[in-house]
Amino acid sequence: MDATGTPGHPETQISPGSTEPVEPPARRPGEAAAFLVTLILLVAIALLAVSLWRAIGGDFKRDDAAGAGAGRSQPAADEVLVRVNGQPIRASEFNAAVASLPPQMQAPIASPSGRKALAEELVRMKILEQHARQKGLEKDPEISARLAVATGNILANAALRDIMAGQQPASPRELYDQNLRQFESVQLSQIVVPYQGSVVAGDQTAQSETEAMRKAEQIVARVKGGADFAATARQESADRESAQRGGDLGPIGHGTFPDEVDDLIFSLPVGAISDPVKTVYGVHIFKINGKQTRSFEEVEQALVRSGQQFQMEAAIDDLRKGARVEFNPEFFPPIAPRRQTPAGQ
Repeated sequence: MDATGTPGHPETQISPGSTEPVEPPARRPGEAAAFLVTLILLVAIALLAVSLWRAIGGDFKRDDAAGAGAGRSQPAADEVLVRVNGQPIRASEFNAAVASLPPQMQAPIASPSGRKALAEELVRMKILEQHARQKGLEKDPEISARLAVATGNILANAALRDIMAGQQPASPRELYDQNLRQFESVQLSQIVVPYQGSVVAGDQTAQSETEAMRKAEQIVARVKGGADFAATARQESADRESAQRGGDLGPIGHGTFPDEVDDLIFSLPVGAISDPVKTVYGVHIFKINGKQTRSFEEVEQALVRSGQQFQMEAAIDDLRKGARVEFNPEFFPPIAPRRQTPAGQ
């Protein structure tokens, strides 16, 4: 098989102690069927990951080290195990491919025949990679974008491992105390008044921001004067989904609304009705129906089960808070706030 996969030129391998190519063992009909189809799909991501890491590090050197010995189960350092049209497949690629497999598929790779079967699939993938590069497919905008996403994913996972390596595992109690906000919730109701250009107004003609704010102030005066909040929400709120429930949003955690609104609703006492608050969604009037902070005993088992995941999420959240993020408003139009479930539920 040649570099394009066309029959006619036999595949070759490096024979230990010799520079002469030898013929690979013949494939029996149907031998690679289900197992090798699954195998090539599983190792593809790992092979791409290693190739991208090399590109980032600029490691394009050719290594003339001898191939793996027939009796060794582990290659030495990052030696060349196979060459395909002169291009090496290194031990790092082989090991990454093995690590990408499910545990039940890793055991067969420990045998000589299993290692050879995996190597054969890496050879086939390398031939296809070479064909793609010969055709310049990596320059295709779609392919280039997918490679960029893959590179970002690899680096993001490496960054997360680096961050977690510098942290001591926290006890469930420490996680609870350090992230108490995530266990807080408020039972909230709202009335939303639309203004021109707000999300809740949609494409319909609506009043100006000034008129919407004036109307919201009138509604606040009515409910603070004794009008039933739920009945008023059913009559006045432009958010029809919550209006059908009398404005009830249920229990919400931190992060449902923008930070300034979040701070407001969590600072109000139970029973309070807020002054009008403008967001891109509309002009809101909030009523605090209740508050809750889940106790450590309620969430302890959840923290025991997912403590490390909880630490990782907290680390990512800390980085996100310090990042300057600018969304293209034409591609990402404002959307309605989504209720955040308090942690541990």
